[in-house]
Amino acid sequence: MLERVENYQQQFSVKVAQIEAPGLYKYYSTQRPVDIGTFPKPAGNAPDEIVNYDKRVSVEGGAFLAWGHVL
Repeated sequence: MLERVENYQQQFSVKVAQIEAPGLYKYYSTQRPVDIGTFPKPAGNAPDEIVNYDKRVSVEGGAFLAWGHVL
């Protein structure tokens, strides 16, 4: 699998861009605004930030629409 990723990156001249701190992930809520019980919450990993948008907005370079995000 890693070889396929490397080949893809070379073929299309793309690379992984780390935007968040290592180990920190942004979860986008695509079906509803963020609320209790609407996002993954592993034990010992409470969210640092919960943000709801006023309307669905285009995120990740237009990849999809989201109602908000959790960091």
